[in-house]
Amino acid sequence: MALYWGVTPLAYAATPDTIALLEHVTAWGLREGRLQRGDRILLVAGSGFGTGGHNMALVHEV
Repeated sequence: MALYWGVTPLAYAATPDTIALLEHVTAWGLREGRLQRGDRILLVAGSGFGTGGHNMALVHEV
């Protein structure tokens, strides 16, 4: 994904808690100066047993 302009992949421990994941990514982005309030981020993840891929895309405004 880093081949795409403006995309920064960020590894995080597997969790079924989407809210915790969004909070982690948002805090990281604000701390590192990569995000500002009002920015939008796209969370792409896989959820559920045996998904084998990405079955969720969520747009979140910081």
